Amino acid sequence: MGRLSVRTGAILLVVACAIRSPGFSDSGEQSVRKITYWSASNPVETELARKTVEEFEASGRGIRVHHQPIPAGRTSEEVILSSIVSGTTPDVCSNIFPGIMGRLVAAKGLVALDDHSDLMRRILERTSADQVHVFSHKDGKLYQLPWKVNPVMLGYDKELFARKGLAPPRTYSEFLTVCEALTEDIDGDGVVDRWGLYVDIKNDWYKRFFDVYTLYLGASRGQTLIKEDQIVLDVVAMGKVLNLFREAFERGFIPRSTWRGAPLGDGRVGMRLISTFSLDTIAHNASPGFTLGVSPIPVPDDHEGPVYTFGDPKNIGIFTTVRDADAASQFLEFMISDRIDKRLIQATHQLPNRDDLLTNPMFSDLFEADPILRSFAAAAGRTRGVDSTPHLVRIFDEMSQLFEACSMFDLIDGDGAAARLKTRAAEIVEFW
Repeated sequence: MGRLSVRTGAILLVVACAIRSPGFSDSGEQSVRKITYWSASNPVETELARKTVEEFEASGRGIRVHHQPIPAGRTSEEVILSSIVSGTTPDVCSNIFPGIMGRLVAAKGLVALDDHSDLMRRILERTSADQVHVFSHKDGKLYQLPWKVNPVMLGYDKELFARKGLAPPRTYSEFLTVCEALTEDIDGDGVVDRWGLYVDIKNDWYKRFFDVYTLYLGASRGQTLIKEDQIVLDVVAMGKVLNLFREAFERGFIPRSTWRGAPLGDGRVGMRLISTFSLDTIAHNASPGFTLGVSPIPVPDDHEGPVYTFGDPKNIGIFTTVRDADAASQFLEFMISDRIDKRLIQATHQLPNRDDLLTNPMFSDLFEADPILRSFAAAAGRTRGVDSTPHLVRIFDEMSQLFEACSMFDLIDGDGAAARLKTRAAEIVEFW
């Protein structure tokens, strides 16, 4: 994922060409209602979308769906924004990052789902009122269907923890104690061979979703960064997070390098913040004998109440270029039916954004067979995404710079870095 700049030229041409498909013009088959649909481009989700479309078309509604993966571009977000500029949006897209919703709504690119009573009824049956509120726009309307979440949890090497008599850390103090026990020179050459925690330290803004921002959501009890165009960043919570990373780097518990592969599964580290999309990679690259464990993310020692985490959500929207909004609405209802939600879990290990994952008999066999996935499902109802703001990239760029200055280079302490981040974020919102 790169910067969300709206580029023209080649991307606009690709999108414009992609939206026109042979055999799907307005001529012919006038009695058949038609919609266009873009899914994610990875092979697993493309196949999932193909099967969903096939079943929907066979359900007797008289609606045809032209499905294709989202056209190639630097990022899917950039492609969507470019398609709005060129007027070549699909009717439906299921790969919408909530962080760009503000820009999509400001560009009058999306339909308010509140106008479709049957669809809204289904959304409210499926998804908690808290999550619907989180994804509602500041004008009070819902422009995105809360579709799937990928809660971030603390993954750990279960066998290594057992050998050392360790339990998954619940607090920052416990986390540092566990890191100290895990970090060691295994072969006796005077150089550390195994670390307590792996962090992807690359300075890309979006990397902070999965470390600093994840722990911040836990420390702040789910408080995000912006509310009604005002910076509401909890400086105390952010300071605790940055000081934790600062101490962990200073004491050598986190490697100051990046690795390919799955460092959690190959014995080089004892813990890593992971999500459901990490499971297949870890399983594929794990060393013999490795067993994955997961637990909630650690929180400050004085924390009380539920533990929130980053959910990395992806949602579905209907674009204002739609020619048959009712047909699109029916397709969305079908996409969030119990059966299709179960297929989503089976195919991708990603979780539908619904509040009955652990109580609906439709899913019980999946979670009984996979305790790890069950743990993620238990965390799914306590997730937050990112704020819908055009300033998202700049604010997270600033967070990434201050994370590096504080935690890796010890140029500023965590409290000072948190205060500076809030000041800089307010300046970005006001002046950019």
